[in-house]
Amino acid sequence: MHNRMLIFGEERALSRLLARHLRGRGYEVVELFDQASALAAASTDFDAMIINFGVDRAPAMALANTLMGRSNSPLVLFTSHRTTDALAASIAAGFFDCITPPVLPLPVAPMAPKFDELLGGSEPMQRLFGVVSQVAPTDSTVLITGESGTGKELVARAIHKRSARAQARFVPLNCAAVTPTLFESELFGHVKGAFTDARADRKGAFRDAHGGTLFLDEVSEIALDFQPRLLRVLQERTVRPVGADAETPFEARIVAATTRDLWREVQAKRFREDLYFRLNVVHVEVPPLRARPGDVLLLTQHFIVQAARRANKVVNGLTAELALRLQSLTWPGNVRELQNVIERAVVMTRNAVLGVDDLPHLKPAPSPPPTDQTPTPPLESPATQSLHAVERKHVMAVIAAMNGNHTRAAKALGIDRVTLYRKLKSWGVGDEPPKASD
Repeated sequence: MHNRMLIFGEERALSRLLARHLRGRGYEVVELFDQASALAAASTDFDAMIINFGVDRAPAMALANTLMGRSNSPLVLFTSHRTTDALAASIAAGFFDCITPPVLPLPVAPMAPKFDELLGGSEPMQRLFGVVSQVAPTDSTVLITGESGTGKELVARAIHKRSARAQARFVPLNCAAVTPTLFESELFGHVKGAFTDARADRKGAFRDAHGGTLFLDEVSEIALDFQPRLLRVLQERTVRPVGADAETPFEARIVAATTRDLWREVQAKRFREDLYFRLNVVHVEVPPLRARPGDVLLLTQHFIVQAARRANKVVNGLTAELALRLQSLTWPGNVRELQNVIERAVVMTRNAVLGVDDLPHLKPAPSPPPTDQTPTPPLESPATQSLHAVERKHVMAVIAAMNGNHTRAAKALGIDRVTLYRKLKSWGVGDEPPKASD
């Protein structure tokens, strides 16, 4: 071998990022972007052949099967969408390993798949992008739901930007932030002299958004006694400003959002059923960050770039230890919490690379209590698994990929057979040490 690496992949920005990192470490790197070239290069010896694919792993697996028949070089899957299941599947399919950003130290360069202002390469986000792409060109009313901090307003802005109304105004109104006495004026406007402080005419949110999109955030917080008036406006497409004698037409698309389960609010008699159906023509659910753990480091990378630029500082990435810590958290505040945490760390750090010491208040999610049952059952979300559970799943996948051969599995894992035996014994797998001939 001559310190040569082959990188083949569809996500070119990600591949080129890895290529720059490897060249900086003295490797000769060959970059290819079509399967025919990759197959032609298979007869050449490389230290590793690194394959980078997007969300759909099927093409990577198919190419891997062909390359394994033509090359003795180890195959490595490089992906921004790694999960524990993906790791196990890739190794079982014949890959030597599955790696993911950060490349250590994590280079600071945006590489998360972007959808307007939204970022994410995970399957939940790809599904969200697909729904938005379908909904945006229509004029249908949209109800966006999701936990606080997931980016519901960014979804609303993406819908507006990708619609025929993109050149008109996007008018956001946080319904929870408007006092009940001013709500009518904020929405419908008023005429001069309608009340004490009405010193001039005001259009209100509906008419401000004429020709564009009106975004009603936290729509569940609208007072129950005001909801019939809002329903009438949505049905008639006219508003009567406070103090006015006549109705005024408006023409705007309505996008609403809420952190609450709006149907449950209807059942609890806190929200009108007819208004619910008027708003919920198309429903868009924004996934929480814990449902897209593969995006945590990509978002972190993006927020480091933003925060470093604002703070006029040089911060070049984060350590592997911090990367693991960030991925182990549940992030109840979702993307907004992650952004605030990273911004604070960038502002306060005296280092060029963020480490665990820069975020001392963060603690990983507690490991599940031990049970008498082994093996450990798989958990729904990799982000909620303990490191021991992740390690166990990885080791068992490698053993399966080696057809039960402990010697080959130990070599692939970078440990000796005795260490492997001790791990298996601690998990209640196997009763005897592996034999020299296994």
